[in-house]
Amino acid sequence: MFAKNDYKRAQNGLILLIKFAMAQQKPKFNPNGRIFVDLKVYRPNRRTDCSNFIKSVNDAVARAIGIDDKNYDGSYHGFTDKENPRFVIEVRQ
Repeated sequence: MFAKNDYKRAQNGLILLIKFAMAQQKPKFNPNGRIFVDLKVYRPNRRTDCSNFIKSVNDAVARAIGIDDKNYDGSYHGFTDKENPRFVIEVRQ
Protein backbone atom coordinates (compact mmCIF):
# COMPACT_ATOMS: atom_id res chain seq x y z
CA MET A 1 0.00 0.00 0.00
CA PHE A 2 1.33 3.42 -0.89
CA ALA A 3 1.40 6.27 1.59
CA LYS A 4 -0.63 9.20 0.24
CA ASN A 5 2.44 11.11 -1.03
CA ASP A 6 3.91 7.96 -2.61
CA TYR A 7 0.57 7.25 -4.30
CA LYS A 8 0.40 10.76 -5.78
CA ARG A 9 4.02 10.56 -6.92
CA ALA A 10 3.40 7.19 -8.59
CA GLN A 11 0.20 8.44 -10.24
CA ASN A 12 1.95 11.60 -11.50
CA GLY A 13 4.71 9.42 -12.95
CA LEU A 14 2.11 7.29 -14.71
CA ILE A 15 0.43 10.41 -16.13
CA LEU A 16 3.78 11.53 -17.57
CA LEU A 17 4.37 8.10 -19.14
CA ILE A 18 0.90 8.12 -20.71
CA LYS A 19 1.42 11.63 -22.07
CA PHE A 20 4.81 10.60 -23.48
CA ALA A 21 3.28 7.56 -25.21
CA MET A 22 0.50 9.72 -26.60
CA ALA A 23 3.00 12.25 -27.95
CA GLN A 24 4.67 9.41 -29.85
CA GLN A 25 1.45 7.90 -31.22
CA LYS A 26 -0.63 11.10 -31.57
CA PRO A 27 -4.08 9.57 -30.93
CA LYS A 28 -7.18 11.76 -31.28
CA PHE A 29 -10.02 11.26 -28.80
CA ASN A 30 -13.54 12.63 -29.09
CA PRO A 31 -14.19 14.16 -25.64
CA ASN A 32 -17.88 13.17 -25.86
CA GLY A 33 -17.23 9.58 -26.95
CA ARG A 34 -16.71 6.40 -24.94
CA ILE A 35 -13.13 5.47 -24.07
CA PHE A 36 -12.07 1.84 -23.78
CA VAL A 37 -9.22 1.06 -21.38
CA ASP A 38 -7.71 -2.42 -21.51
CA LEU A 39 -5.44 -3.05 -18.52
CA LYS A 40 -3.13 -6.04 -18.21
CA VAL A 41 -1.41 -6.37 -14.84
CA TYR A 42 1.51 -8.75 -14.37
CA ARG A 43 1.92 -8.99 -10.58
CA PRO A 44 4.83 -10.62 -8.78
CA ASN A 45 2.33 -12.72 -6.78
CA ARG A 46 -1.41 -13.16 -6.25
CA ARG A 47 -1.48 -11.47 -2.82
CA THR A 48 -2.08 -7.94 -4.12
CA ASP A 49 -5.55 -6.43 -4.41
CA CYS A 50 -5.92 -4.78 -7.79
CA SER A 51 -9.26 -2.99 -7.45
CA ASN A 52 -7.68 0.24 -6.14
CA PHE A 53 -4.93 -0.09 -8.72
CA ILE A 54 -7.48 -0.21 -11.54
CA LYS A 55 -9.17 2.96 -10.26
CA SER A 56 -5.84 4.78 -9.95
CA VAL A 57 -4.87 3.81 -13.51
CA ASN A 58 -8.23 5.04 -14.82
CA ASP A 59 -7.74 8.31 -12.91
CA ALA A 60 -4.26 8.72 -14.41
CA VAL A 61 -5.55 8.04 -17.93
CA ALA A 62 -8.36 10.56 -17.39
CA ARG A 63 -5.92 13.25 -16.29
CA ALA A 64 -3.50 12.45 -19.13
CA ILE A 65 -6.05 12.56 -21.95
CA GLY A 66 -8.42 15.08 -20.39
CA ILE A 67 -11.57 12.95 -20.56
CA ASP A 68 -13.57 12.11 -17.42
CA ASP A 69 -13.38 8.42 -16.52
CA LYS A 70 -17.19 8.24 -16.22
CA ASN A 71 -17.01 7.81 -20.03
CA TYR A 72 -14.81 4.72 -19.75
CA ASP A 73 -15.50 1.09 -20.49
CA GLY A 74 -12.77 -1.43 -20.07
CA SER A 75 -11.38 -4.76 -19.19
CA TYR A 76 -8.88 -6.01 -16.67
CA HIS A 77 -6.65 -9.05 -17.03
CA GLY A 78 -4.50 -10.20 -14.14
CA PHE A 79 -1.42 -12.37 -14.59
CA THR A 80 1.48 -13.45 -12.42
CA ASP A 81 5.04 -12.78 -13.54
CA LYS A 82 7.45 -12.91 -10.65
CA GLU A 83 10.46 -12.16 -12.88
CA ASN A 84 9.03 -9.10 -14.67
CA PRO A 85 6.07 -7.45 -12.87
CA ARG A 86 4.53 -4.72 -15.01
CA PHE A 87 1.33 -3.39 -16.46
CA VAL A 88 0.21 -2.67 -20.00
CA ILE A 89 -2.44 -0.06 -20.74
CA GLU A 90 -4.26 0.23 -24.06
CA VAL A 91 -6.53 3.25 -24.52
CA ARG A 92 -8.73 3.54 -27.59
CA GLN A 93 -12.00 4.95 -28.76
